Amino acid sequence: MKRPLGFETNSLALREFTLEDDEALYLLTRQKEITDILPDWNMTKEQLTDFLRFVTGSYTKIHAGDVRILLAAEHKRERKLIGWCGVFPNGKLPPDEREIAYAISKDYRGRGYAAEAVSGMVSYIFGCTGLQEITAIVKPFNTASRRVLGKAGFRFVQPIRLSDGADYEYFVMERSRERS
Repeated sequence: MKRPLGFETNSLALREFTLEDDEALYLLTRQKEITDILPDWNMTKEQLTDFLRFVTGSYTKIHAGDVRILLAAEHKRERKLIGWCGVFPNGKLPPDEREIAYAISKDYRGRGYAAEAVSGMVSYIFGCTGLQEITAIVKPFNTASRRVLGKAGFRFVQPIRLSDGADYEYFVMERSRERS
C-alpha cells in the first residue's frame, strides 16, 4: 500500500486531493479573489472535474528529477478545504525550474495560512527531493503574495517579462536558505 503524499503544519493539513473535493474546489475557483490572480483556475465544473481526475491520478510519488505536486490545503480544526499549494513546472519559465503556486480562500486570508503552506511545502520538497531551488513569480500589484514569499524566506531576484508578455516579480528559495 502506498503512503499518501502530504504533511501537516500548525493549522493546515496539506494532503492529496480526492475526487470528493470536487465541489469545495469548484467553490474556491468561483472566488474572483483567486481567479483574478490565477485566471487558469476559472474553469467550468466539467473542466475542473477533469483536472481533479488528472491531479488525483498523478499521485504515485514525487519524482526527484521531475517534481510535480499539487496538494489540498485543509484547515485542520474545521476540516475544510481552504486552498491549495504545489510545486511544478510553469510553461512560461525554463523547463528545469519548479515554481511554487498557492491560493487560499478569501475567507481565510490575513491569518498566515498561505505563508504556513508555502513554508511547509518548501521544507517538504527539499526534504524528499534533490531539488536545489524553488522559484516563484508574482504579478507586481500582488503585494499580499510578495509578503507571503518574504515570510516564507524567498529572495526577490528581479522583475521579469515572461513569454506571455506580462511583467512579474521573480523570487527564489535555494535549498541552502530554507528556513526550518
